[in-house]
Amino acid sequence: MKKKSKESLNDVLVRSYHGVPVLKADEKRVFLGTFHERVIDYITEEELGSKGFSQRIEEALNSKKAKELLINSRYVSEMSKYLTIASRKGLKFKVVARKKESTDVVLVIASDKSVRK
Repeated sequence: MKKKSKESLNDVLVRSYHGVPVLKADEKRVFLGTFHERVIDYITEEELGSKGFSQRIEEALNSKKAKELLINSRYVSEMSKYLTIASRKGLKFKVVARKKESTDVVLVIASDKSVRK
């Protein structure tokens, strides 16, 4: 019994010093706070200049699996159209602050469950 209480005390001390361990932290950093397996579609900085990205976003927002829209805070003004669409559809949305070097993802449409096998 004493050993178990020492382990739990040790766990508490480790968590208080290092913080709570995060599952797949790098993946969540890239996809604006969600897991890749939940991503229906996403747009990168490079794709913003291409044709057809708007149609892709709207199709993903119309998906029955779509539950959340995540937008990189550096691109809020360019993506406001999609915030409006998400709001009309009753989807949750978040504006996520990320350092430029941590991700080139601008927008993510995500489900609340895994959409990838």
